Amino acid sequence: MLAFLDLPKTIRILRVEGVGDAVIRTPLGRISKVSLAIELPLTDQLSEEETVEVQKIIDGYLEVDLLRHRSSVLGLPVMLREVMEYFESGATDVEKSFVVSALTEAMRRMRKADRILAKG
Repeated sequence: MLAFLDLPKTIRILRVEGVGDAVIRTPLGRISKVSLAIELPLTDQLSEEETVEVQKIIDGYLEVDLLRHRSSVLGLPVMLREVMEYFESGATDVEKSFVVSALTEAMRRMRKADRILAKG
């Protein structure tokens, strides 16, 4: 059986085996959260069955990222309404500066993306 430990930059993979009354956890390697790929030397240490199990974990991480992005996009109108209500009703000058800066940068990037799409 494999165990997966979520660390800030990697996923640590351990093989867990019962020996008598003891449980032995053998470190096998790590998967970078940047690449989310099974790489050498980890591939050499995994059986075919374990490789499938690791790939399912990777697929889960990829799905979570997609869902997180979709959630952000679909929640954006509500979040913007709430931010603007706060902005209009009592935000401090510093908070207002944060909002204006973020919205200005967002509009700049949207115009830039539109220009690139129009050329393509």
